[in-house]
Parts: sequence; C-alpha cells; structure tokens
Amino acid sequence: MNKYEFNATNLIAETFEKRGVKFDVVNHDGSEELRAGFSVDCGPFVVMRFISRDNDNDVAARIFGLISKTSKEKRARVMEACNVLNHKIRYMKFYLDTDGDINVEYDFPVHSPDNGIGEMAFEIFVRTMQILDSEYSIFMKALYSEDELDIQGHSIPAELMQRLQELRKMMEARMTAADASHDEESDGEADDVELDLEDLELVGSSDDIAC
Repeated sequence: MNKYEFNATNLIAETFEKRGVKFDVVNHDGSEELRAGFSVDCGPFVVMRFISRDNDNDVAARIFGLISKTSKEKRARVMEACNVLNHKIRYMKFYLDTDGDINVEYDFPVHSPDNGIGEMAFEIFVRTMQILDSEYSIFMKALYSEDELDIQGHSIPAELMQRLQELRKMMEARMTAADASHDEESDGEADDVELDLEDLELVGSSDDIAC
C-alpha cells in the first residue's frame, strides 16, 4: 500500500530513504511536495521541492527564495546574473520573480518511467547542490559589487555538464524502452534498459570555492 497520494512521491521517497537523504512530504493546494534541504557553500540553507500533481511522474523540482527580496536597485544586476547562469547551465533555470526572490527550477519529462524517477530525482538533487556550490558567488557579486558578471573561474566543470547530458539521454532511453515494451506486449517482454547511476561519478566539491 502506498504511503503517499501520488506515484512519483512514493518512488522518490523510497530512493531518498535508501540513499540516506532526510525529507518530509506535505500536501499543498492539491499537490504533494517531497522536501529535502541542504546548505549551499558560502550561502544559505535551501529546500528543494519535488512537486507532483498527478500520477504521470511529470515532477517539478523547485527551490524558492535562493535569495529573497532583493532591492529594486539591484534587481537588474541579479536578473543579469540569472541570465548568465541560464546561458551556461542547460537543464536548470534561474529566475527573478516579482517579489525580488531568486528561484531555481527543473522539470522532469512527462511520463517519466517508474523504474527511473527515484534515481533521477536523487541525481538532480545532488547536481543542484554541486551547481549552487559552484555558482552561488555570482549572486554575491551582483549584489555587493559593480564588477562585470562573467563567471570565468567559477564555471561548472566540463565533466559535470557531460554527466547532466548523460542523465538526460538515459532518461530518454528509459522512456523509449517503456513505450517499446507496451508495443511488444503481445510478442513477449521487452529487454530492460538499466540505468546505473553508480557509474556516474559526482564531480565538483565544496573545495572548489574559497569563502
């Protein structure tokens, strides 16, 4: 019997428990949110939310208020910093809302497969920690200096970008395999596609940025 209302929440919770990640689950306006937090290197403690609204596994990952209530005088600089990161980081979006808060979002593919959604969520959780550890300083630069907002010297390692691309390909491969298995049910079961996240070495560390 499932513990939570939506399928993806149960699958992500199962993986996070196995991986030793602390989390809680809350219901909010018809959606279900699995929340897990971490501290950003030289930055705040943030909460990442994996939001489900149905059983299609199209999870929305969100961080609200990475930085809150930036002054109107600094919003153009902060928006520029968001644009710099959005240009550099393919799968994650940084944006400034009307309250002056910097938010982070990542959207999973619609109909992500049951046998991959938990590990995908864990992988995105870890990648987000690494990206914020590496790139958070650009927001401090935007808020407290007038220096040009390039990120040379604070860029994401090429290996990390390659791992993110591999993750996307693996997710797509699982979805294709799932579709194929439905088409071939009358002819027998389709071969499983294995997603071995243990082979994806996590790159980057808190040592990359000096406080």
